Amino acid sequence: DAWAYSAAMNSFAQTGRPTQALELFHAMPRGVPPDNHCFAAAMGACRRTNDFEGVLRLYSQLLATGAQPNSHCLNAAVAACAATPDLGWKKALQLLVSAPADAADVHVYTSALSACSRAGRWKEAT
Repeated sequence: DAWAYSAAMNSFAQTGRPTQALELFHAMPRGVPPDNHCFAAAMGACRRTNDFEGVLRLYSQLLATGAQPNSHCLNAAVAACAATPDLGWKKALQLLVSAPADAADVHVYTSALSACSRAGRWKEAT
């Protein structure tokens, strides 16, 4: 089931094998649709390889399934924006504003503030 896949992906990513985690995500059978935990594990693997655009691709893919992102997925996407000047503060705030209210926790807001801070955009952060 999806839980077993997410556990395996997390194990790969946390033991220095993020590429295997992503391969497992993309190899999931059709009968086992990825859930938020699977997407979060795959996004974490992308972050470990500094593939911040990959994080955002996975976040978009999650939204395309019709699923509501949880705080882990939303934070991964917002943190990816904070880590990359090309993605930046505007995208971070856009993700925050468009996300379900219950997905935004203190970690998500901290990542959004970090994105604004790195760009010197404190006014927009408030």
